[in-house]
This record gives sequence, structure tokens and C-alpha cells, in this order.
Amino acid sequence: MWQDEFISLRDGEYVCWDHTGQFVAMAGTKSHARQLLTAYVNNHTKDKTMQTLYNNLLALSNNDDTPFYHSDQTKHDSIFRIFSYHFTDKESWLLPDALESRGAMFEIDRSGKMLRIASRPMHKFFNKGEVDFIEYSEPDVIMDKADGSLISTYMVDDEVFLKSKGSLYSDHCIAAMEYLNLPKNAPLKQFLIDKETNGYTVNLEWVSPDPNFRIVLYYTEPRLIVLNARNRITGEYYDQHTLKKSLLGIGYPVDMYLNAYILNMLDTAINIEGYVVIDTNGNWYKLKTPWYLERHRAKDFINQPLAFVALVLKEEADDVFGLIADQPELHDEMVLLQHKIIKKANTIVNNVTKYYLDNKDLDRKSFAIKGQAELHGFEFPLAMMYYGRRVEPNWTEFLLNVVKKIDWGIDLEDSS
Repeated sequence: MWQDEFISLRDGEYVCWDHTGQFVAMAGTKSHARQLLTAYVNNHTKDKTMQTLYNNLLALSNNDDTPFYHSDQTKHDSIFRIFSYHFTDKESWLLPDALESRGAMFEIDRSGKMLRIASRPMHKFFNKGEVDFIEYSEPDVIMDKADGSLISTYMVDDEVFLKSKGSLYSDHCIAAMEYLNLPKNAPLKQFLIDKETNGYTVNLEWVSPDPNFRIVLYYTEPRLIVLNARNRITGEYYDQHTLKKSLLGIGYPVDMYLNAYILNMLDTAINIEGYVVIDTNGNWYKLKTPWYLERHRAKDFINQPLAFVALVLKEEADDVFGLIADQPELHDEMVLLQHKIIKKANTIVNNVTKYYLDNKDLDRKSFAIKGQAELHGFEFPLAMMYYGRRVEPNWTEFLLNVVKKIDWGIDLEDSS
């Protein structure tokens, strides 16, 4: 290989040089040295575009007032820097190269010097109408939007691995890697290796019936859905039609393209999340079905327990149950939470009511002293309210006002 002319072995390490004799990098294996040298040449023959991209992403993440961040993680003694984001507004995405801060990953040395771009997930794109700085044209390519987690490829020492948006070791990428390593998926794994070797990151969607990975749609079996392949240096996407033909050639199922007329039925479509659309100018955007959005909002109540407690207390939870009748695991989980909330609320109401009825003829001082000894938590102020007004309190209003202070038997931390 041409790289071998510029690689020498010194003290057990492979040292890379450029054509001028300038030191480039060191590696533990020759294959890794070749990889670093190839990346170096690419970076310096593309007007240093990768160094510029890296510098811009680093500047974004080093700003104190920023939604962007980077995380350094290791694999096989190589150090990788992943760029991603937390909470953003539309202005954040107008900053230089911000749209690439969606899991882009670079290999760096111990000093932080960029060695190569190792993985290039899709750029950030939006729901149609979400931002006003992109003008969309007519649809060109329309694809089903898978309801899972983005997974991207990278290679170390001729081995292919999978990463999630912000991690090399998340539960999602570990499960996806275990799936990829199954003997039945050997053709897919070789396909990923071939694309990686030719300079492309393959982006996939990990979907699974496992409740830990399921979002809304139910998939009957785990699956890695190939979404696209992206050139790590140029950022250009591999031709979608050619990509799908290659996958069909190895017997791997693919989702076929859709005709534009399907977008006219978005409001009535069921059992799908929506579509990813590429317009005639190459702009990407998402369209989601009302059916999916309703069910996603329903699931949000599991991730926002306080909101669900309020629904139960206001006797509105049945509206949510109707939306998730086709999601038995989620439905059962919410029913269990509902029972815990109802039991706690009824315990408070029944204890206060019984105490009031048994002791309402006492003078106020005696009623209070006895109540402090016999009642617990918020039962006492409720009983005093009942005594003072001589009418039954508005239980729902009171419980909603103190909802955060009551132990409902569930974790009230937002897990979204």
C-alpha cells in the first residue's frame, strides 16, 4: 500500500511521516497508522476542511454559554472526541458548523490534536416549519422515518464498531453491536466494513421490541435499519438508490422510496412515525403524523410523572389510556402508576374524612391537638380546613397544590 512508504517501526510504535519528512502521528498497529496517514492526506488535500470543521465544533463546545459539548472516550487505546448538544433554540444552529454537532467524532492524540474524522452522522435537520432559515423546495426523495435511535459506524484497527449520538458505550450501541455480531448478520457487517474502508460512515436506526429501547412504534424483532452513508471528508451522502441496491444484493431488507402523493395522506396515516424528505435542493426535513405525535405525547407522561399525577387527580388519565391501547407494555406501566396514585389519594381523603366525622364536635383546640397526634403529613392541614369550613374540601385542588410534597410511591424525577 502507498502509505507504507511513509511508515516506519520505532520502539514498537508505527511512526507516520508526510512527503516532506514532517512527523504526522504514531500508532500501535500498521493498519491504524495507514488509517491516520490517509486521513492526514485527505485533510491536507481538501483545503484543511476537516481541521476547520474540528476547530469550529471545538469553539462551539468551549463557549461557556452554549448548548454544545464534547466528550472524550477511548476505544482500543485510541482517544475519540464526540461533539453533540443538549438543549437548543433555532439561533444555536446558525453558528458555524453547528449542524454537524450531532455526534461527529474525531480521533485525537493525548494533547488534543485532531488526527482524523472517525465518524460523520447525518447533519442536524428539522421538522418542516420548525425553523425559518431554510427555504424548502419540492420533495425529491421520501423515506419512512424509523422510530428508534441513531447509530453510526466507525473503525479502529480494521474492526467496525457502532456508536450512538453521544457515546461509544451507551446501552443502545452495545445492544446494536451485539445484534450486528450475530452470525446471520455477517453480510451486513461486511457491508459496513466495505463502506467504512471506502471513506463512508454508515448511519443506521436501532429498533427493538425491548421496552428499554422502544419509543412508540412496536417492532416485532430487533433490527438495524440502514438509513444512509456519508462521506467523512466531504459530508456528501452516498447515492441512496445505489445504496439500497447494494443492500438488496446481500439479501438485507430495505424500505423502499415513496411517491410524493403519500404526503397528502399524512394526517390520516397510522402505525408510522412519519417521513424524512429530501427536497430538490438537497435540504432535509421531517414530517410526523398526528397519530404518532398523540402517542408520543401520551408516553411523555411516563417521563414526566408529575404531569401524570395531575392527570389522575383530575380524572383525565383515561384520555391518555385510549391513545396507547395498542402499546400494552406502556399501558400496563401507566395503569400501575395510576393505581399507586389513586391508593395514596384515597388514603389521605379517607383518613381525613373519618377523623373529621369522629371529632367534629370537639372545640378547635382539642380537635387540633388530637389531630396532630393521629394524622400524618398533609392529613392534618386538610382536617383543619374541613373543620374550619364545615364543608368537604376540594380534595383535587388541595392535592394538586401540594403534589410535589406527597410521597406517591413513584419517582417524581423527570426521566425524559
